[in-house]
Amino acid sequence: MSERIESAAALSVEPAPVTPGSPAATRADNVRRWSRWARLLIERTPIPYWVMVSLATLVVGAEQLFEFVMDVGAVQSSTSSMLAKMVPYLVLPVLTLYMLLMMRTLKSSTVRALAELRPAVRISDKEYDNHVYQMVNTSPRVEFALLGIALVGVYLLYGLANNSPSVTNTVRASGFGAGVILTLGPLVIFGWVFLAFVFSALQLGRALGKLAYRPLAVNIYDVGNLLPFGHISLIYSLAVAGGILILLVGLGQPTQPSSWGVIIALSVASVVALVFPLRGVNQQLREARHVELERIHAQLRSIHDIILERMDLEPDALSRAATRIGALVDLRKVVLETPTWPYRDTLMIVRAIVVAIAPLMYFVLTQIITGFFFAK
Repeated sequence: MSERIESAAALSVEPAPVTPGSPAATRADNVRRWSRWARLLIERTPIPYWVMVSLATLVVGAEQLFEFVMDVGAVQSSTSSMLAKMVPYLVLPVLTLYMLLMMRTLKSSTVRALAELRPAVRISDKEYDNHVYQMVNTSPRVEFALLGIALVGVYLLYGLANNSPSVTNTVRASGFGAGVILTLGPLVIFGWVFLAFVFSALQLGRALGKLAYRPLAVNIYDVGNLLPFGHISLIYSLAVAGGILILLVGLGQPTQPSSWGVIIALSVASVVALVFPLRGVNQQLREARHVELERIHAQLRSIHDIILERMDLEPDALSRAATRIGALVDLRKVVLETPTWPYRDTLMIVRAIVVAIAPLMYFVLTQIITGFFFAK
């Protein structure tokens, strides 16, 4: 009976709590500390983030609805036709919502990946903290500067050069009054969100590229500790691809060379974001593979020399040498097949690149199908 009670008690023991100083506790502390650095300007306000995101999306959506009513609302058409015409006017509010949600998601995912990556980077904690800060922190001064750039850019583009009757007429009629604020204010919000999104991506790519050249704990037989590098690069690449897909679905296929150029440039940027910051990791993995192959080749040559120089070897010795040679050849094959990028295998790399250029592939395939099957 006592044995049963002891065994039942052993099974009901709760997991041991995470002790201070353990790797799990250190990782959790880093995540909490770095998450404070990753907060956006609107996250520093007392208003909840989801409320700010909702307000920004609704304001931009209301302005686009106003433009839709002024541009095509007076035209008599069916309900389906009106809905089809409304789709392009949904692009800006959808992009605003997408970028605000993605910025927070990307920063939080990056912080968690950096905490997981910490043991693989052989630098001091202070130096690593500096890399993390450069990667995820955007100072309020920079965000205010981006807001100013958006304000000037939107007024110049929409207030002076836009052909939309609603925006142009409002600007001309009211000068710098309430009409300009109500019409161009939401577009300034979108411009600021877009610039903040682009700046965050460039900032992360630059800092990640620097971190990739720092000394890494490389095991050519298992790159699992370096996979967070690939995870960070992949999520930002997919974020850019998602933005391109929203543009293609909402605005339709490009018809002008400039529109083609934008889609192609964004698709190339998506692939560059996937590969460019990881060159340092690729270089160190290739060097480690080269060193390991040299060791294997040296052992193969040593066994080969012994066999040639000593013709009187016993059969058992020859058998052991043959077994050793077979093991080294198999090991060499494993090393040659090991990826030199921070992904599980080559197939994963191909999948990542395909996903990154998926919007461009969608555009090209649509053009081909339209040209072959629907050409007049």
